[in-house]
Amino acid sequence: MIIEVKDFLKQKECNSLIKKYNSEVTKCITGEGYSVSGNLKKGNINPFARKTDLVVFHNHALRESIIDTISNKLNIPVNLIDKYEPFQFLRYKNTGHFAWHKDITSNREFMTCIVMLNDEFEGGNLLHKKNGEVQEFNKRTGTLHLFPATLSHKVAEVTEGVRYSLVTWVYKKPNILI
Repeated sequence: MIIEVKDFLKQKECNSLIKKYNSEVTKCITGEGYSVSGNLKKGNINPFARKTDLVVFHNHALRESIIDTISNKLNIPVNLIDKYEPFQFLRYKNTGHFAWHKDITSNREFMTCIVMLNDEFEGGNLLHKKNGEVQEFNKRTGTLHLFPATLSHKVAEVTEGVRYSLVTWVYKKPNILI
């Protein structure tokens, strides 16, 4: 299930986050994921697969708001969702991108949460595959996208401007099925 919440953040909130974190980002050079055979792999990121800058930060109020949205939209009690994952502030400059991937790591993410912080850029579309067909997410400023971490998705190459977004993941509490 893909959930889209337009105007999750207001323009002023998005601008404030960009102003606060834009100067703190560093080039993303390492990561983890699963190989085609299902084995965990960690290591350096191939710039052909991902080219972005990021900074990790905590914002408990924003996290609570996302948890409440997931709880309401999916009818899941809040107490069954782990609440303490940080955010990544992502900056994709010209030619920035992230190849097709799924967000399952050793932490076994349940949902991916992406907030678009601006829409004044060309390219850089957030795409996903549904029944083998490529579809675009809405790139409107302030939109929250929630989708299963197992959904194949990518950020197309930015061709003009700078794309800013937030990403975090939501986990089931240990030993509880949702």
